[in-house]
Amino acid sequence: MKQFLRQLPAVHELQKDSRFVVLAKKHDADAERFTDIIKDVLNDIRKEIVNGKWSGPEPGTQLFFDHLFTLLDSSATERFDYTLKRVINATGTILHTNLGRARLSENAVKHVVETARNYSNLEYRLKEGERGLRHSHVESLVKKVTGAEAAMVVNNNAAAIYLIMSALAKNKEVIVSRGQLVEIGGSFRISSIMEESGAHLVEVGTTNKTHLYDYENAITEDTG
Repeated sequence: MKQFLRQLPAVHELQKDSRFVVLAKKHDADAERFTDIIKDVLNDIRKEIVNGKWSGPEPGTQLFFDHLFTLLDSSATERFDYTLKRVINATGTILHTNLGRARLSENAVKHVVETARNYSNLEYRLKEGERGLRHSHVESLVKKVTGAEAAMVVNNNAAAIYLIMSALAKNKEVIVSRGQLVEIGGSFRISSIMEESGAHLVEVGTTNKTHLYDYENAITEDTG
């Protein structure tokens, strides 16, 4: 084991290899970033040797150097590749949370590409020629659909619940069915979010059944 560890190349030796420059250019990484990958790969190999799990070529041999640069290439691909990738939804669930929910329509995709390639009126009111608000682009649509006087869009329901409770029910009671006190993706607990907003939870019903009269009986002057 000690012999294998002594035969591991120094980082500066690998930096002198022509493949270092080739791989760094391939992955569009500067020397410093690619050197970090070398250090990480060598550390992983060192740990495998110490733990008796190294099954690759013997360090110090040409086969080892070739294998090492293959590992560097794979590691760089994994590190610099996009994390979001196209997948096939074979679950049978059309709106699947883990798989991005709904797909964008072709018209929406074209508009995203067209807008993203250029500057846009994200926070600018073209007709008035003055600064605007970024949520105005969707606010009018939400108002039309819901009949609300105003609207704001956030990126998840946990944030929406927190904002609604803070605005409408801080220091007041909020009635919630015991069947809805769940933990959702990202370890968000409905009860914790509601309590964090300053609202006081009033639990009604059971975990499997809650009726309209459960809510009616729980309404008081303190209900938010």
